[in-house]
Amino acid sequence: MANTWHLNVFNNGLAEWNRWRASNPHRHPDLSGIDLRGRDLRGVNFSSTTLTKADLSAANLDGCTLENADLSQANLTDSTLIRARSSGAKFRRSRLYQANCFQAQLRNADFRGANLNGASFRQCELHESDFSGADMVGVDFSKARLNGAVIRRANVARANFSKVQMIKATFFGCNLDEATLVNSDLSWSSLSRAHLKNADLRGAILRDTNLSGSLLNGANLVGADLSRSRLIDVDLQNASIAECRVFGISAWNVNTEGTDQSNLKITRRHEPRITTDNIEVAQFIYLLLNHKKLREVLDSVTERGVLILGRFGGGGLDVLYSIASKLREFNYLPMIFDFARRAT
Repeated sequence: MANTWHLNVFNNGLAEWNRWRASNPHRHPDLSGIDLRGRDLRGVNFSSTTLTKADLSAANLDGCTLENADLSQANLTDSTLIRARSSGAKFRRSRLYQANCFQAQLRNADFRGANLNGASFRQCELHESDFSGADMVGVDFSKARLNGAVIRRANVARANFSKVQMIKATFFGCNLDEATLVNSDLSWSSLSRAHLKNADLRGAILRDTNLSGSLLNGANLVGADLSRSRLIDVDLQNASIAECRVFGISAWNVNTEGTDQSNLKITRRHEPRITTDNIEVAQFIYLLLNHKKLREVLDSVTERGVLILGRFGGGGLDVLYSIASKLREFNYLPMIFDFARRAT
């Protein structure tokens, strides 16, 4: 329940409330459960205020201050938070359905489990914010900044991330099917096991990004920068990675059935452009072009390599590992192939 005295101050008018807040910056007002539906709350100071379960649907919160406010389970459906300032605010399990947060500063905000379907966060500052488990279908994040944001196991289908900066963001296990990430910067981010079916990633920057185990069926990555990214156990079936830069990529067990792999750039930006049409052989082709490294690899295999083949059982493999360890002491390069045993 809200604090009766705090409610009385608030009900005396927004000007009186803001004057009281300015004189008492260290107070933590409690307005939990307050009904502010459709109210004009522009410029109000709600910093460090408890607004849990408050009804702010269709309210106008333009330019308001929500620093460290607690809006857990609040209803902000159809509300307007244009240029609102909110660092460290809590929106856990709140409803921001179709809310307009244009250019709001929402750094380090807690949106865990919130309903953000159809909301607009265009050009918002959302650094270090946590969207884990949130519903974000059709959310507009265009030109927003989400550096270090955490979006784990959230439903972000059909969301718009065009021209977004998301350096070191985490999208583990998210549903990003049909999301738009055109020209977004996701450098150093984690998209492991994310669903990106039919997602639009044209021109996206995915340098040093972890895409291991993700589903990119039908995704459009034309012109994306995948330099030094990890694509292990990735499904790229019927996707397009044409014109992507793949220098330093780690691609293992990638499903490329029906994938457009034309003109993959295997060199750095400042190096002469060299292309290939197969992501899994790109790193080998670069090795062929680097004669010194190729010579070192061939010398290692031909001069130091010891090939051990067979089907080892009954402790035989342990013996071979001991032999391999001894070979390394003499600077040899053991290579053990343990083939599958025949069924008896």
